[in-house]
Amino acid sequence: MARPRKEAPQRNLDRDENARQQPTEEPQDEAPRNQGRQQQQQRPPAAPRRPRRFRPGTVALREIRRIQRSNVPLIPHSPFMRLVRELAAEFLDDCRFAAETFIMLKEVVEDELVNHFGNVQICSIHAKRIIITVKDFKLAKLLKGEPED
Repeated sequence: MARPRKEAPQRNLDRDENARQQPTEEPQDEAPRNQGRQQQQQRPPAAPRRPRRFRPGTVALREIRRIQRSNVPLIPHSPFMRLVRELAAEFLDDCRFAAETFIMLKEVVEDELVNHFGNVQICSIHAKRIIITVKDFKLAKLLKGEPED
């Protein structure tokens, strides 16, 4: 037994065609389109936006991640050179350095500082604290085997 085929409802074509054929009336006193752009340019400048305020610690964590991803030296070159020359002057009267010496020394010092701060952070975490303190530095120095000052 074949089902009777349902036919789609007939649309009133007269109404749809009339709607399409009717021209849209535009007001005659309307300004040209590019005048809106001119009005935007003539507006007084808006007040400068205040910078977004982040929750405490968000910016610090972002900076830490950025520094950890980078591989650029963190110690400024000129102050480091001055310090090395000053320390060398205490031991030697006339001491000269090659340019590569400062680069090598700076890399070694930065590596040592990063390792030391890592140990200090481990000491802080062991004490169930988030903030590193002076006693963490002293404990890390003791564990490394260096004499306490």
